[in-house]
Amino acid sequence: MIQCFKPSVVTQSKTLAGVSAEITPILAEIVGVSEAEVELEIDLVLPKEFKTSYASSKKYRIQADEAAKKASEASRNAVAVLANSGISTRDIGSIMGISAQRVSQLAHR
Repeated sequence: MIQCFKPSVVTQSKTLAGVSAEITPILAEIVGVSEAEVELEIDLVLPKEFKTSYASSKKYRIQADEAAKKASEASRNAVAVLANSGISTRDIGSIMGISAQRVSQLAHR
């Protein structure tokens, strides 16, 4: 449901993206201006539980990105240690459980 308080208007849109398309022509007609002159300020009222869950998901996503960077750095170091020991790319892949192509990628970063 879309509710506009000044002027008072209630309408519906199937999607958030459709809000502007739904309400702009209505407001323009009520106020007597062109659609180009209508400025919308959308204030979403979301459940508190969503805000809490979403904040947690953002925090965990950041932590996961940081962990992935650390894991990649550790893998690059491990590849370098084995490569410097004279072990072949294919054997490094077998030892680390990754493909020879991935070993090459890690070795060149």
